[in-house]
Amino acid sequence: MMKKIMMKSFVVLMLIGAFTIFSFAQTKERVQLKVDSTDNDVALQRTLAPNGSLTVTFRANAGQTISYTAGYDFKDSDLEVFFTKSGGNDFLKESGPKSTNEYLITETGDYDILIENRTNKRVTTTLYLNLFSAEFMAEANSSGESEALNFEGSDQANVSKTIPANGTMKFTFNGTKGATALVKVTDRTNKLTVIFNDNPNQKADTTIALNKEIFRKINRTGEYTIEIVNETAKSVSFGLEVIIDTPASNSTNTVSSDGERIEFARGATSASVTREIPANGAVNFVFNVKKGQKVTYTVDYDDKESDLSVYLGEPGDQDASIPSRAKTPKTFVVKKSGDHRLDITNTTKQKVLITVFLDVE
Repeated sequence: MMKKIMMKSFVVLMLIGAFTIFSFAQTKERVQLKVDSTDNDVALQRTLAPNGSLTVTFRANAGQTISYTAGYDFKDSDLEVFFTKSGGNDFLKESGPKSTNEYLITETGDYDILIENRTNKRVTTTLYLNLFSAEFMAEANSSGESEALNFEGSDQANVSKTIPANGTMKFTFNGTKGATALVKVTDRTNKLTVIFNDNPNQKADTTIALNKEIFRKINRTGEYTIEIVNETAKSVSFGLEVIIDTPASNSTNTVSSDGERIEFARGATSASVTREIPANGAVNFVFNVKKGQKVTYTVDYDDKESDLSVYLGEPGDQDASIPSRAKTPKTFVVKKSGDHRLDITNTTKQKVLITVFLDVE
């Protein structure tokens, strides 16, 4: 009898312990933010349980801009960061850790920043928060100062900002002669003006299109400037993406307006290339094969197949393309010699890493 009672007590204690662990896996807290603080107003260092989350709630007024960064020392894929209105069903913004995010508040109320731990281990992150008034943002962005793009040791930089009414923002990067810069500014309103400055001694001289991948050849080694101008009476949120492709002496891949060309090394019948695709972005590859050859290509990817859209375009048939699937090898016999184009689109709101494998017989 005593043994049964002890067993039941043990089971109850185990259930209580499991419930306690689950309860602490999802942490929520509220913070009060000062407006226009010159330093990080709030810096919350928290440890997240395996597959746990942290929700931080704050109140903001319409017209203010929230700036937040989830600092983290390891892989970007370990954490996901979401911004939403409290009680809302839709995420207003999704991102990974490390990058600074800005969002223009359009409605007074409570807002949440949710950080999710995607790993099976405990991780520590520091959430940095600042809240700025419309007047502060207008003054800061009219000062004429430029912001150096942070490539963080890679060939790609991404910025998400809000530009005030009648404001201007400038971003700089260092380019090496012979490299190619891919520049894309995403603006849902289609109202901004983007100017690419080739010469630091002249006024910004080249206007480039919005919501398109623009390739620019780097003709000199030095600093380049991208200027974004808002001539409307409303603040506008935008995203800036810059990718620098610097040809290496042992690389056979080149970038053109048609996409990145994949070439085979002497005597080789296979090639592969790994690239990162930004959220809702795309990459294009071009390869040249001859009539009668058999080609097998695979777009390798670690997550859901439906995250990617893959199309193959044949030479002379630009208006038609052949759909295929990520992670599944696709084989075809070349009908016409010439350049074939492989378009890969990321349909998610997170950047993804893909590898294209190409074999020719």
